[in-house]
Amino acid sequence: MHKGVIILCEADDREQARARVEAFLENYGEGNVRDRYAIGGRRTGLLSTLSDKFMEEAQKIFKIKEPREDWFVSMQLVKECQPELQELWEKMGGEWPNPHSDHYKLPEEWGLYDIMPLKDCVKIVKNFIGDVEGREKEARDRMIKAKKEEKKKNMGSMSGYYADKYSKIMYRDFSFESNVYDIEAYTGEEIPENTDNMWAVVVDMHN
Repeated sequence: MHKGVIILCEADDREQARARVEAFLENYGEGNVRDRYAIGGRRTGLLSTLSDKFMEEAQKIFKIKEPREDWFVSMQLVKECQPELQELWEKMGGEWPNPHSDHYKLPEEWGLYDIMPLKDCVKIVKNFIGDVEGREKEARDRMIKAKKEEKKKNMGSMSGYYADKYSKIMYRDFSFESNVYDIEAYTGEEIPENTDNMWAVVVDMHN
């Protein structure tokens, strides 16, 4: 399963931002949050000025083929929708593969959209954070529902899974549930008031 996350860090330039994020992610490998990752990856182009509108419109395409309430999208669904997604991206003026493509090797100039000064993409990062309270509530409600089913059927269910998910979202820990994480403040789903020397790095995690 793939998951996109924007990691925020302080750095003097793009290469230092990449190095700091890669060093941070080393502590979360071998299945602890991720088994592998790529800078950009399926989320390449996310920080482009076109991406926030593209991601909103892309959700409409996904919902037509597979009605859903959240922003999670399976790799299979992304593959099935690629023709429509690419057509949408190009109509909006986008170049190269769209942000929902499964691509790891792109021209160097396109990779510039994977690591950008935070001040240049604050709005996009805010949109990517999304409805955190809504995600908390969904995980909590599913946990409670699963727990009731356990008692009713006297058998195991998914309550432990949803409890763990709820806890990680609520405490803003870095996890597979994270949308945005600040490695300076060690907290997720927030944007620092002072964005000077702060960079946003798009990471495609797999687990």
